Amino acid sequence: MLAEFIEKVYNNRKKYLYCFLAFVIAATIAGFGLVKGSVVLLVSAAGYKLGDEAFSRKIKNKIKDMLND
Repeated sequence: MLAEFIEKVYNNRKKYLYCFLAFVIAATIAGFGLVKGSVVLLVSAAGYKLGDEAFSRKIKNKIKDMLND
């Protein structure tokens, strides 16, 4: 029974992930309001993107190139 449940969750992991993300977005908007909630989500997305090493490396290289020119 537990193995079947784990298999169903694993096979539908994208559905559960998007359901969880939608819940977090809805709770944020409900808690802060539409404008403040949008700002919170935007800043969170920017933080996630900046935390990506490949993205940070690209930004650092572009800044170095601009300073060297």
